[in-house]
Amino acid sequence: MTKEDATTNGLQGQPGSKKEISATSNQTPRLIFYEDPGNYEIRLTKQELAELNKIIKGLPSSTQAAHKEEHHVERINSKYTLLFTESGYYLVGEGRRKNKKNSFLDLRTDYGSTAKMCIKLEEKDGDYILSNKVYTAKKHNAASENREKEIALMQKIYGLGEIIFTREENQTYLIMPKIPGQELGKLDFKNLDETKFKEMIVNTITELVRINAKKILHNNLNPYDIFYDKDSQRIYFSGFGAGSEVDRIDLYSDSQALTFTLQTVIDNYLLSHITSLDLTTDAQDRRVELTTSLAERIIRIVHEIDSPDDTTLQKRIQSALDNALSIVRVRLDSESLQSLPQDELVNLMFKAIKINDEKSLKEFLPYCNEDTLNQYRDREGMTLLQCAEYNQRTEMINDLLEAGASPTYLQTPS
Repeated sequence: MTKEDATTNGLQGQPGSKKEISATSNQTPRLIFYEDPGNYEIRLTKQELAELNKIIKGLPSSTQAAHKEEHHVERINSKYTLLFTESGYYLVGEGRRKNKKNSFLDLRTDYGSTAKMCIKLEEKDGDYILSNKVYTAKKHNAASENREKEIALMQKIYGLGEIIFTREENQTYLIMPKIPGQELGKLDFKNLDETKFKEMIVNTITELVRINAKKILHNNLNPYDIFYDKDSQRIYFSGFGAGSEVDRIDLYSDSQALTFTLQTVIDNYLLSHITSLDLTTDAQDRRVELTTSLAERIIRIVHEIDSPDDTTLQKRIQSALDNALSIVRVRLDSESLQSLPQDELVNLMFKAIKINDEKSLKEFLPYCNEDTLNQYRDREGMTLLQCAEYNQRTEMINDLLEAGASPTYLQTPS
């Protein structure tokens, strides 16, 4: 047993931690994550483990499988499926979703496919047990050349990827890294400060450049194929089914799609924070103008550097972000709030209600007079109190009433 095997079988290592296993010189290091399988409701009783080992002992050895190119899919019971490849045995959880903490991963997948938790089995004292090596198993209801291409690209990028095709059921399983973090399309930007946001953008660009440098194009970039791990600030790309390998590096294909992704991400960040754009009623138009120009500026930076080293690229993107976001910063100290015109102050209050920022609303209220509180209306024709009611902000309704808002303005206009 190798040192790595001993560590894994003892379920050592921090849950959720990453370990890159060194490969041979011509291979990409394998991206492996460790986590307790119980976090995903994957547990085996003694009887289930015994039955599993009985099935495994009836299968060919890994060496025989590699030689004969044999892969096996065995449905253990309603909860688990066993996958067998030349790299070993994997247990796929089939459990239904329960509080989003089981084997069905909350990922956007292609039509007819599901993403499930997959655990590597390790040998100990002649039997196989669950390790804490976690993977993703994507199950597709039909075979496709794109699946083979996707796995080949994942191998080049993250050093890991296997495909299993079951002729009997016409299904395909893809074993790939269980990428941590959250898709940018689902990220809660409210909890991301400006520094972390800029880091995320810079890391997104540099990671894409790293992938493109391997002469790989994604060809279908969108906010749901880019993952952000808040603990490490690292960015991961997925969804390489439409990807391709090219003879010559050409960043234009991916960067055009990345422009849209950047616009979406920057817009979501600005929507989730109070900025100087929110001082006026035309905040939406100004936000679109800013996100478009900033995204296009970042893409131009990528194109202007023929052979970008990470340092040069990062500095220039960081500078572009600093310049753009410095314009939209708004001072919210007491002196600044006191000097704000009432219409600008109330616009900030509407924004605070919409993004559920009660702390900021409470800070604004002392500087807002009762006439403004009751009579000023937003573009939808709602007062502050009606806006709070419409957005179901119970605590904010109480805050507004205590500050002098009249209950007669409570009913939201139809």
